[in-house]
Amino acid sequence: MPKNKDDTINSTKYYKSIEKGDEVTSIVDGLHKGRKSKVVGYVPFSPGEIKRLLVKTDTDITFQINQNNLVYWEDYISLRTLLNNDL
Repeated sequence: MPKNKDDTINSTKYYKSIEKGDEVTSIVDGLHKGRKSKVVGYVPFSPGEIKRLLVKTDTDITFQINQNNLVYWEDYISLRTLLNNDL
């Protein structure tokens, strides 16, 4: 869950609150989307305002991704449950 419950998923504050140790998943198709992962570090010298993070999946695959392409695992599961119940 986000650090501040008032932050919406598409807000700048939401993705900037994601940091090392958080359980997340990618929202980018083809980049382990929907796979439970954990932020394990930071990519040094990330240019710009958006940080690039090192993420490790539950199947031990490590990859780099921009902070704004992640959501908290709990939020992802909540959204999937909500969408499946509406069908």
